[in-house]
Amino acid sequence: MSYTTFYKQTWKNIPGEVDKEYLVVNSQGTYSSSTVANLHTRKYHGLFVAPKPLLGYDNHVLLSTLDETVHCGTKKFELGVHQYPGILSPQGHDLLNSFHFSNIPTWIYGNDEFELEKSMVLVSREPHLLIKYKVLRTKEKLSLSFLPFLAFRNLHHLRKFNEIINKSNRVVENGFSFRPYEEYDPLFLQFSKAPDFFQLQDWYYNIEYNEEKNRGYDFREDLFVPGMSIIEMEDDDELIVSISLDECLNPDELLKLFKNQAKEHKQISSFEECLSSASRQFIIKENENTRVVAGWHWFGTWGRDTFISIPGLYLASRNLPEIQEIISRSSLHFQDGLFANVENGNDFIYNSVDASLWFCWALQKIRDYAPNEFFPWKLYGIYIREILECYKRGTRYGIHMTSEGLISAGEKGYALTWMDAVINGEAVTPRTGMPVEVNALWYNAVCFAIELAVEAGDHAFVHQWKKVPETIRKSFKTTFWDPKKGYLADVVNGTKKDFSLRPNMILAISLPYSPVTRALGSSIFNVVEKELLTRRGLRSLARSDHEYKGRYYGDQETRDRAYHQGTVWPWLFGHYAEASIRVDPPNSFRKITSFYAGFEETLFEHGLGTISEIFDGDEPHLPRGAISQAWSVAELIRVEYLLNKLKCSNGIIDKR
Repeated sequence: MSYTTFYKQTWKNIPGEVDKEYLVVNSQGTYSSSTVANLHTRKYHGLFVAPKPLLGYDNHVLLSTLDETVHCGTKKFELGVHQYPGILSPQGHDLLNSFHFSNIPTWIYGNDEFELEKSMVLVSREPHLLIKYKVLRTKEKLSLSFLPFLAFRNLHHLRKFNEIINKSNRVVENGFSFRPYEEYDPLFLQFSKAPDFFQLQDWYYNIEYNEEKNRGYDFREDLFVPGMSIIEMEDDDELIVSISLDECLNPDELLKLFKNQAKEHKQISSFEECLSSASRQFIIKENENTRVVAGWHWFGTWGRDTFISIPGLYLASRNLPEIQEIISRSSLHFQDGLFANVENGNDFIYNSVDASLWFCWALQKIRDYAPNEFFPWKLYGIYIREILECYKRGTRYGIHMTSEGLISAGEKGYALTWMDAVINGEAVTPRTGMPVEVNALWYNAVCFAIELAVEAGDHAFVHQWKKVPETIRKSFKTTFWDPKKGYLADVVNGTKKDFSLRPNMILAISLPYSPVTRALGSSIFNVVEKELLTRRGLRSLARSDHEYKGRYYGDQETRDRAYHQGTVWPWLFGHYAEASIRVDPPNSFRKITSFYAGFEETLFEHGLGTISEIFDGDEPHLPRGAISQAWSVAELIRVEYLLNKLKCSNGIIDKR
């Protein structure tokens, strides 16, 4: 139990409670998230945040908080906590003794007068949150009161005082429903015991979210509280609070429902179990559609992120039909050899030169993991063919194969690789031309396609493409390799070669089909390891570069200028691990194991039980960005698989 438990002495003060955030997500995309103290520091925090398809693609913060007060005799103890200008009020974090997230989030509040346990679970396939309160100890007669802070807004926006709000509520069985704005469906707040309700209709002004302030956004919100519910409790008494978009017709069944849902969450007692549990946060099922959310809280579905994450997500679940559903959904919007890179409702943006090549890599990996169950040429050969043909003859954004067999791409105002930050129409890391990792992925995709076609007896395809890999391989070395520097150019555009030290070159070694020799690979790897490797992954730019930014902070423009200019990306550790195995088999197991184990401590630093999107380039490599990122988690799961495979093969893996 102690593996996932925090006690008051481990945080000592409010900063220690608010740099750790919990996140609970169900398969339908509803989530609950805040800091350990339940002090919201982001506009994305909310007790009940749910999809509203009729209002767009984003989630909506419906119920911001449900502030509890414990009444013991004539004394009262407020458990809520809000930041207002210059003050915290109330200060419920002073009563928080421990927080536990082994399977479901659990808080223990108390003092000499009482002790109360609070835990929560989301119903697996419904927009429905259940919170259980259990009285562990009380000196006097105890009751609980609840103040619902209503937001009803898009998660990217903030609510302000207004006169159009509907302040009324409707009485339902053991509770109430609220519909403050016409465009929203009602929200149902119900209890397993009948409450007393007192009308308040108060606005609370200037609630502050410090993370939004630090990020340069509007950070003050006004929230409406319609009333207060009060329920009497006794020793060992249990109360269930239900928050849902559908009315619960039998509140007496809420405790049973809570227990059944809680059973679905396995106890977590190891790093690997945390990663496996975290991997489920990213897979969202909407009717017949299954998709991958790139990260929480603000990411949607991204093509590149989806394909990079698929292998690790598969290894966590071994659920091949689910992975095929994800791939099939991604294929629905395939056009001109390109998968949609960004989805925003019915808008699909195709501004990626590498997403389609990562698609081929994802198929390749799943085939390796499930060779007797997964047949990519039969299922997806039509897409592989079109990708190669479209890239060869040319497609959108200037993507085309040159006469030397390499891929060149780029248009003004677009950043087509994973280093995609753009400010005022200008790429922060201009990579127009031939990016090194894109061409490594291109070589790998062509070789993989030929491998599949040979197995399938597709002689026409093999005849058409069989000479292309050798052309690519020769051109790759001539174009990117510098024997004096001992590493590869990051991007080549005409006669201009950019030798900025970036991690992209690691893919020339890590992919199943490599365009470089072992000797060249060893030299490249040594440079990457020396200049870019940190205990949290690979830096996006060497510290010696004058453009290096060691900290990721500030407003959006400041952050965008640091995003790929030194910031550390944990997802790249998976490719570092594979490259290490290729070029240094005798020492790879020891090195990879050491770095992999070091990630465990990050589970308790930012998003609890998961891996952040990025880390500072400078020590101590603080976690930044989204608190839980799909490819960060997925690639660490894949590293775990590689280490287990190394154990079984006496330390050597080499497919070439």
